[in-house]
Amino acid sequence: MDNNKKDSLHKTNHNRVDENVDFQEQLLEELKEFVSKYSDYETPFIRSDGDIIIALKKAVKKKRQTTQSLAEAVKFMMKGSETVRSNK
Repeated sequence: MDNNKKDSLHKTNHNRVDENVDFQEQLLEELKEFVSKYSDYETPFIRSDGDIIIALKKAVKKKRQTTQSLAEAVKFMMKGSETVRSNK
């Protein structure tokens, strides 16, 4: 009798896994459709651990990094300029 309960639970868990995969695939398809409206992002995909990744395109990342580096350089220069002014 215990074996029947285990089999019953196992089948239920197996069905849940199938449902989760179906939901995950449905979610991924809907995300692909949604993200396609935004040109700065790559097509979403599912990693082996189940995480869904929506990556920013490399060109956009590089542009942001360049802009950030420029901002930091200007900030550094401005800070150095303040030090020179205060010494006078």
